[in-house]
Amino acid sequence: MDNIKELMLQSLDAEISDDEKFLLEEELAKSSSLRKEMEDYYSIREALQPEDYNFSDEFDDKLISRIKPVYDLFGSFKKIALSSAVAIVLLIASIYFMDGTINVNSLFGIHSYPVEEEFYSFLNY
Repeated sequence: MDNIKELMLQSLDAEISDDEKFLLEEELAKSSSLRKEMEDYYSIREALQPEDYNFSDEFDDKLISRIKPVYDLFGSFKKIALSSAVAIVLLIASIYFMDGTINVNSLFGIHSYPVEEEFYSFLNY
């Protein structure tokens, strides 16, 4: 069936051999749906024939550039990386001003007194 449809489309654009023409006519005589489809192809072709389409030389380039989105990943990354670096520097500076030092414990918020003392002070409240 697909071969017949390809043959139908090919017969619209180019000459087909006598054997192919006989096969196509035979299949069109057998199937009313194929005849209807062939009539649709003819009506579409007739409707489109009067139109004269003229495109500029740069038409395909313009079309492709509009279809294909342009992503500037590196440009976006630079903005995000810069703002993240500024935020990290501000956080480290605030830790330094609050604790007076920058070490692993102060970065993670672990204070110098033991956990048991924190636990007991929590229970007392």
